[in-house]
Amino acid sequence: MTTTTSDARTPLAINGSEKGAKKNAEEHTASGVTPTLPSTTDTTPERVADGVWRLALPMKAPPGHINSWLLEDGNGWFVIDCGTRGKDTRNAWQAFMQSPLYRDGITRIFLTHAHPDHIGSAAWLARETGAPVLMAEPERQAMLDLAVDASQRNAELTTWLTHWNAGEKHIAQCQFFYQHFADAVPVIHSDIQIVSAGETINVNKKVWRLHEGLGHTPCNILLYQPEQQWLITGDQVLPDIVTNVSTWWRQDKNPLGIYLSSLTPLSTLAVDLALPAHGDPFSNFRERCEQLQSAHAQRLAQLTDVIKTGHTTMPDILKKLGGKALYSPLFLLVAGQIYARIALLLSEGTITETAGEDGQRTFTVSN
Repeated sequence: MTTTTSDARTPLAINGSEKGAKKNAEEHTASGVTPTLPSTTDTTPERVADGVWRLALPMKAPPGHINSWLLEDGNGWFVIDCGTRGKDTRNAWQAFMQSPLYRDGITRIFLTHAHPDHIGSAAWLARETGAPVLMAEPERQAMLDLAVDASQRNAELTTWLTHWNAGEKHIAQCQFFYQHFADAVPVIHSDIQIVSAGETINVNKKVWRLHEGLGHTPCNILLYQPEQQWLITGDQVLPDIVTNVSTWWRQDKNPLGIYLSSLTPLSTLAVDLALPAHGDPFSNFRERCEQLQSAHAQRLAQLTDVIKTGHTTMPDILKKLGGKALYSPLFLLVAGQIYARIALLLSEGTITETAGEDGQRTFTVSN
């Protein structure tokens, strides 16, 4: 997932470890660990399996790239994710379209979810090629939500963030953040075909089953090819980065709960080759799901301990866990993850809350 700072078309990756997110937010990024990734100076498609190619599209911030997966579809291409909005991405697509490899062109454009690094160039690519766009309905709605009038969005953000006891400065930062996020997600006005988990898609005589991943976005769709045991993961499971799971405006109130719940059925899939949106293909998919569950369990335990030791208000908790990142333009990328943990602990009954007359929320660990 990407967002923007002063340049609406300069993506900033927001997936990452908490430690990495805090460190990089100080530098106006939030990508977490930096794995070994494909070079984004070379955007020539790379064949990774029979009929499967990777087009590593450039991003100006860590992790430096977004993988667009190209599936051979007859003599054309079934494209999965399109990259950020901007000149560098369009240049990469145009180079591909002018190459002999392009053949009969793009047949369909599939979006795993509606974050800027996945959907940013989709409207343009659909216009250029005439290809239909396939996406889940919750992601289409998320795209449309971003396009609401800025005054309405800012009013709703103020109400939502006040519930989390955010101050005026942080509310203003989040309003700025969302404006540039919206600029990075142009509305797709061309043909959109809605897809859902449980359905199948035929590509080049191979049947791909659609699975849902929740929490990172409303509905990250994963594509699974059972005979070959290939899985295109979007951002739901990444090999080197802990996916950012945050509370978001107009989205689920317990995103971490549904994220962890959705990992369980996904981890039962037999996967020989996982194809992520960021990083290299990997084979230890089930182990990676277990690692992510363990990482979040540790973060939940850390938050519980922080509350036990007397940091019981939202500002105190954020100051203890968020550090200097809270004073950067990417405040929400760190605070949102902490909000998500609090929401999960409340839903489980691990902590309880009271609210003062001034609306200040105080959290207590349950006996």
